[in-house]
Amino acid sequence: MADILSIAISLYKGLKKKQRIALGLHFSTVEQFEHTSPKEMVALVPEKSVYGNPPNSDLVEGARKIARDVEHSGARVVSYWDKEYPVLLREISSSPYVLYVRGTLPSQEIPMAAIVGTRHPTAAGRRAAFSLAAEFGLAGIPVVSGLASGIDAAAHWGSLKSQQQTLAVMGNGIDTIYPLGNRELAGRILRNGGALVSEYPPYTPANRYRFPQRNRLISGIARAVVIVQAPEKSGALITADHALSQDKDVYVHSAGTFGSTGAGGLRLSQDGAELIVNAKTILESWRIESESRLELVENTSLSPGQRLEEELEGRLLRFDGLWYRRVG
Repeated sequence: MADILSIAISLYKGLKKKQRIALGLHFSTVEQFEHTSPKEMVALVPEKSVYGNPPNSDLVEGARKIARDVEHSGARVVSYWDKEYPVLLREISSSPYVLYVRGTLPSQEIPMAAIVGTRHPTAAGRRAAFSLAAEFGLAGIPVVSGLASGIDAAAHWGSLKSQQQTLAVMGNGIDTIYPLGNRELAGRILRNGGALVSEYPPYTPANRYRFPQRNRLISGIARAVVIVQAPEKSGALITADHALSQDKDVYVHSAGTFGSTGAGGLRLSQDGAELIVNAKTILESWRIESESRLELVENTSLSPGQRLEEELEGRLLRFDGLWYRRVG
């Protein structure tokens, strides 16, 4: 059964992270929290928060309904106190008290790279996101992104094609896939052993305000963030800002720094973010050895039989109608 107490505490409005943690330490059972009056809560949290919330019993009732909805959607609740809660996410100042998760979170022992960018990339940007994620995947590094169209989707596919876990952080309830066009992608992420994650309970709709908020989770979970392609007002730049405030390294892929579509990434690089052309620079900084890289292969250079043989052996990856050969 889901952690009703943690859900109820997460529903308590107007609290900072430390105050929620204090409540989690104070209450040992959901019944104890449920029967604590507003007058008694004043001794635990700011008075304005107490009177800005319904009675604890109502919060618990809401938490029980959420727990049923979570179970029905095939998800589970991972609280701040659970071992599988991402370690790096726990360290940021605005980490959510609970996460709603479908699938399998990557091992805590393995660092993750975040790859983000515009929903409307150029073909070169999509290729860069795909190949970068695939190179991380071939080195055993999962990629986290936001399940959005464009760069995010290309990055998730790069992980999948390299048979690596990938984690999608969503800006809506865990029961819904948004955009609908990425339902197949989400299904593949789960079947490949990855995970869908949200701080929002089921039936929370997607809106433009929630996506910038979820971006702090993408950067918070990852060890470093790569902006592949982003215009001046891209949400990916919000992710970069979150990463910098979290003391994470920010990189920019050189393939996505041209024209108006790459103006935001270009500005980031001019402000000091390191330009990269593949995953090697980051992997070396993490002291992870990998000789694997991808190169485009002309469709006419291989017979259908050769393509099939090399694809089955994992040497050829296909994306957007193009073939990429694993080198090294």
